Amino acid sequence: MKKLITKILIIFCIINFGNLTYAINIKSFKSKDGYSITYPREYSITESQYGEGHMVIIADPKKADGGKNLMFIITAPKIFNSDFPYPTEIRLGDPLCNELENIYSNQISQKVTLEVCQKTTLFKNGIKTVYNSMYPEYKQYQYSIEINDKTFLISGTCKIKNCLERDRELSSLALSIK
Repeated sequence: MKKLITKILIIFCIINFGNLTYAINIKSFKSKDGYSITYPREYSITESQYGEGHMVIIADPKKADGGKNLMFIITAPKIFNSDFPYPTEIRLGDPLCNELENIYSNQISQKVTLEVCQKTTLFKNGIKTVYNSMYPEYKQYQYSIEINDKTFLISGTCKIKNCLERDRELSSLALSIK
């Protein structure tokens, strides 16, 4: 019985130490648009006016690569409603993905090729896209999600070899929005 209690205490301490380490290594930020996020402590964050809302840029200064390697959040009005419902299916080649490809191409003034266009499992009404960035050897990952009355575009660029890590960072960022 004593060994069991000792094991339980050790496991409890390990779990709490992990939670404490996580809490020490993150910071919180409240946007002018009213939402809050958590992000890694070593990252810097800036916010500026963008369209009708704001853009929040999150970057590790040591890895920013002249602004090519960063994450950002843009808010916009809610897209899906009773007149334009969230699609039951989203996949490459469908009208929604084709329109997103056109929008992204116009935004960066070059042809974008979507590699991924699908529903995201992170949120009820969310879309994940992956496409070529304006910078050679970089990809752009984006989660478009709806929370309450806003659409959040959580995006990040990454060197091709680091995109799985960037995708995890973007997922964590999206899940931290409150």
